[in-house]
Amino acid sequence: MTRRDEDSLLVRYLRDPGLFLRDLVELVREPLESALELAPLAGGVALALLFARVAIGRVRERRLAQGARLVAIGVPPQVDPEGAPLLWSALHDLLRPRLARLLGGQPQLAWEITAGRGGSEFRLWVPGTVPPGLVERALASAWPGITTTTFNPEPSGPSGEEEEVLAASELVLSGPEWFPLGGQSTPDPLRLVLGQLTGLNAGEQALVQVAARPATAREQRRLLAAGRQIR
Repeated sequence: MTRRDEDSLLVRYLRDPGLFLRDLVELVREPLESALELAPLAGGVALALLFARVAIGRVRERRLAQGARLVAIGVPPQVDPEGAPLLWSALHDLLRPRLARLLGGQPQLAWEITAGRGGSEFRLWVPGTVPPGLVERALASAWPGITTTTFNPEPSGPSGEEEEVLAASELVLSGPEWFPLGGQSTPDPLRLVLGQLTGLNAGEQALVQVAARPATAREQRRLLAAGRQIR
């Protein structure tokens, strides 16, 4: 295209502003038609990938849940608060390599506080893929004096003698995940949780469960970057 043609085209656009819009529509019509033809195929592939991801996730969950054991923790009257960082450092060994996480998922621990008329108890659900004794030894090293009792409970259904009522709710973090849940400068949320589990009537039981898993290297870098930005 020569300079004269460019000038003439510009003049045409100035004289007829609608011409630019028509030329633009003609320019994008062909790619748009091709995209519309491929849209059903792309949607089907995306839907198939979504179903496959959900199915793989359920298979992973069932595999991790098979052979899970329940560890009941006997807490002494006095415990060292500094044992918590030691425990989490030891439990970080549960982190699997990236390929293993992709194929088999990442085991996570479920901490429980159960309460009834007779009192409260601390428990820990451990997936069957975690070697026996690993978590128990980590607990004993972090807090000397505690006792652990391991069970392999079987799923139980309603007894049929009386109607059981179950009420459940799920809580999520109200702020970014890099903020602490409690510490030396903030109130301990565990005190509030234990306070809510008191005063239960006969036949009533309450259970609080917190699921946790080790942070990957990528998540640690993201959290450290957020901490530096806050500082």
